[in-house]
Amino acid sequence: DMLWEADLRNDTTFFNDRFYSVMGYTPGEIGNRADFYSVLLHPDEREEMLETMSAFLCGTEEFLTPPVYRMRRKDDSFIHVETRLRVTRDAAGKPLLLTGVTRDVTQERIDAIALTSLNKRLKVKATALQESIDRYDLVAHATSDVVWDWDLRTNANWFNSNFGQLFGYPEDEAGNTIEAWESRLHPADSKRVLDSIHEAIREKRPKWDSEYRFRRRDGSWAVIYDRGYTQYDEAGTPVRMIGSMQDITHTRELQEKILAEQASHQQSLTEAVIRSQEQERANLGRELHDNINQILTSCQLMTDMALREPSLRDTLLPRTHAQLGMAVEEIRRLSHSLVQPALGDIHVSDALRDLLNEPCVAEGLHSTLHIGAGLAPLDEQRSLMLYRIAQEQLQNVRKHAHASNVSVSLGEADGVVQLVIEDDGIGFDPAARKGGIGMRNMQTRVQLCGGTFAIESAPGAGCRLVVQLPRSMEEREA
Repeated sequence: DMLWEADLRNDTTFFNDRFYSVMGYTPGEIGNRADFYSVLLHPDEREEMLETMSAFLCGTEEFLTPPVYRMRRKDDSFIHVETRLRVTRDAAGKPLLLTGVTRDVTQERIDAIALTSLNKRLKVKATALQESIDRYDLVAHATSDVVWDWDLRTNANWFNSNFGQLFGYPEDEAGNTIEAWESRLHPADSKRVLDSIHEAIREKRPKWDSEYRFRRRDGSWAVIYDRGYTQYDEAGTPVRMIGSMQDITHTRELQEKILAEQASHQQSLTEAVIRSQEQERANLGRELHDNINQILTSCQLMTDMALREPSLRDTLLPRTHAQLGMAVEEIRRLSHSLVQPALGDIHVSDALRDLLNEPCVAEGLHSTLHIGAGLAPLDEQRSLMLYRIAQEQLQNVRKHAHASNVSVSLGEADGVVQLVIEDDGIGFDPAARKGGIGMRNMQTRVQLCGGTFAIESAPGAGCRLVVQLPRSMEEREA
């Protein structure tokens, strides 16, 4: 400690060797002036310190320890010091001697400031850590997933309470090692999953995920989607892996059900297409046998008779010529119904108008066609589909409805194209005709384009067919 004593009677001050050593002065530089001590005080603190000492000397107290203050060393640097003062007074209370013990507390103050700063940083980190723990606990309680924490150094593994709720294991059976988790992997998945997780750790990939089956306590299997995040120390050694197990069993079951339904639906469509093709072949066979074959057979008989009986040629040849004309017309009609119309550059409304004007449709029927204003051209697939449905339904009307009038309407609203065909025929019960080849054929065509198909009819009430389909695949998916 630095010791000094000021004799207030003759204004002299004594300093010990430690004072000179710490402050860097020599006795000759300081002398014994009583005011020299005040010269060493920091300018910012000199006035306050002198007032404190003056009040102390004028008072009655014997001891005083002022707050820490700064003193200038010879090299103009400042040190923080702590001083304990004692005053000696005469019988009347007048101060005679002022003794001080001054200690350099600069390093202590630096250490204290550093410690305070460290404590603040630790407090901030502790607060952040607690917030992180709170968030971790909140997530662990908020999610239905199983949260796990694998210590890669000890192989210990921790699960949150959802493990027991999800898989049925009580806490004492859950197991706190990675081996307990491995033992419940499905045998067919185990090697793949373990290889993938160890490969991710070995290659220092921060993230890992896998899907596998996991055994419940009752022996059933849950489908799990598992994700993990690996932590590494400063040396790059993996020390910890944290993740969550999500039960996606129900999702996978729904996906499998949807896939099965899609496969069944596709099979139904395929079967409908095959039935339609077979029906077309059967219709073609009947048309060839019942119409064209009969006409040609009749022509052959009349030709044979004309060859045998020259006198009948003038009678038979015109009839044969007429019959051949009928055969040609039947073949033309049959070919027209089978060959796909070239709709690429033709608006579907024009194709429908031509269809209504064909003799095989127009004969005995009064038809009307209404096209909605602003109907834009359709792609060829939809145009052909609408044409074929109209062709099929108009043939049904001609053959079975005994109708006098038929109307065809085609329009569009909100991206949906609608075709309506109505007749005033005898009608029928749709439930009784639900399985007809022709109707299934039309339904299949509409379904392939993502549309809807409806028949409205009753005995004696005519028939109304309504087809609606999206203009494009994008609108179909929306």
